[in-house]
Amino acid sequence: MPLHYNGLGVSVMYPDGWKIEEDGTEENSVSFESPLGAFLTITRYPELNFSDAVEKAYQVMLAEYDEVESEEFSRTIADREFNVTALRFVYLDFLIVAELFSFLLGGSTYLVQVQGEDRDVEKLQPVFQAMLTSLFQKAESLTS
Repeated sequence: MPLHYNGLGVSVMYPDGWKIEEDGTEENSVSFESPLGAFLTITRYPELNFSDAVEKAYQVMLAEYDEVESEEFSRTIADREFNVTALRFVYLDFLIVAELFSFLLGGSTYLVQVQGEDRDVEKLQPVFQAMLTSLFQKAESLTS
């Protein structure tokens, strides 16, 4: 049975058995971690525009990891089109993928980061898609 998170100006359904962690620092964020270790994080940046939020996360990854490869693609979630930046790098002999995109809601910019070992992210893609769909469906009902 799915659980519900309400905070940071968003509402998300997530699977039972996943860990949830909120960060109440200046960069308010919430992370949903799967039992496999892959995670989805939503961070609110009231002071950044949406392209700067992705760039900030991208620069952090470049500073943290060696040989980061990137590509961009489009993804549709709840009838909305998003430009996603996918990053790939090796960490502890695992190929890690991080997918980044941002959106505006209620006057704030939000950054979404999906990250984990490539096989786990691929396996959990339908779950991440459902979580994000719940976020945007709830956001539409709040703003309609």
